[in-house]
Amino acid sequence: MNVADIATRDTCELRMLENEWFHGPDFLHSNEETWPSNKQLTKPNPLDLEYTMIVNVSSENLPAVPEPERFSSWLRLVGATCAILMFINKCKKLTCEINGDLKEKAERLLIQYSQAQSFPEDLENLKNKRNLDRKSRLLTLTPFLDEHGILRVDGRIGAALEVLPETKQPVILDGSNHVTKLIVKHYHVTAAHGNRETVVNNLKQKYWIIRIRPTVKHVSSKCMFCRIKKAQPQPPRMGDLPPARMAHHQRPFTFCGIDLYGPMEVTVLRRREKRYGVLFTCLTMRAVHIEIVTRLTADALIMALRRMAARRGWPQQIFSDNGTNLRGADNELKKCISELNDASLKDLALKYGTTWNFLPPVSPHWAGAWERLIRSIKASLKVVLKEQAPRDEVLSTLMAYTRHS
Repeated sequence: MNVADIATRDTCELRMLENEWFHGPDFLHSNEETWPSNKQLTKPNPLDLEYTMIVNVSSENLPAVPEPERFSSWLRLVGATCAILMFINKCKKLTCEINGDLKEKAERLLIQYSQAQSFPEDLENLKNKRNLDRKSRLLTLTPFLDEHGILRVDGRIGAALEVLPETKQPVILDGSNHVTKLIVKHYHVTAAHGNRETVVNNLKQKYWIIRIRPTVKHVSSKCMFCRIKKAQPQPPRMGDLPPARMAHHQRPFTFCGIDLYGPMEVTVLRRREKRYGVLFTCLTMRAVHIEIVTRLTADALIMALRRMAARRGWPQQIFSDNGTNLRGADNELKKCISELNDASLKDLALKYGTTWNFLPPVSPHWAGAWERLIRSIKASLKVVLKEQAPRDEVLSTLMAYTRHS
């Protein structure tokens, strides 16, 4: 009795048991028709059953082994083949256990199955002691069949000492076969998902795989662990620039960004005081204007804004972060405009009125246009200033020089 007959017999018995079993949901609609009849309990004709084979017996030339396409691991495939061989031995009343010999026999059957799928014509020619076809892929390998009927590569190193026989005459496998891919995947995992050349070298100690490097590359590219390990974060595409950055045919500082930096120490008489810089930058053309204030208050910022507007003109829109002094300056300007009584002055203030836009809280990356300029100014001051606390006039002159350069 071969493996196919045993699988067919077991399948028939399972189908019979399934037909005799009463399914629970039908009990909810209990009537006489729901119970199995004597006709259903009769033994069915095996010819009328659909057989589900666990082994591949589609061709007489292929060994009866589990379908390799149903497995994703070489060790599991070998283990399933060992289980089938143990079942056959038990049917023959033979004692058997999984050991090295049984595992080696299972691997031979799987290799024979793979070679029978990939090289059927070459196997037939070698078995009949005929020459290989001139278009055969194995023509340059001088293949031969060993005592187990496995294709191996013949060479001229038979007299080499201390070299394993399987290394002298490796097994021929096709890189596109599923069994070969499972073997390559096993060696890839054994090598800790490491270098491909290490996997190639380990495979060559036992197998001669046609197109070995493309096969190893393909298997490693499908490895989920390697794909996760080598994955690179893809930064999202940056959005379009705001309209203030793309305003053309506008005077400088029409769209202006404001920020403060400091403090910087200056010498006044015999004491030292703090000064702060107010940076005005044109968002369209990157022009820079710097003013000096003595305090971080809304009044000081308003006066710095008026000094800048006297020289550069009033901005149409101002962008800044959510500093308290900036918020205070915005509220103070709105209050002054609303409290003007003279109609002409009010119209004039509204004519030069500025829209103040505040960036979202805790988002300094939105202010990159002027934050980078502040860094450049601090680096320049560190190089140019020769004293730690210059005079007030020296700092003002240096800032004026910076904004005109």
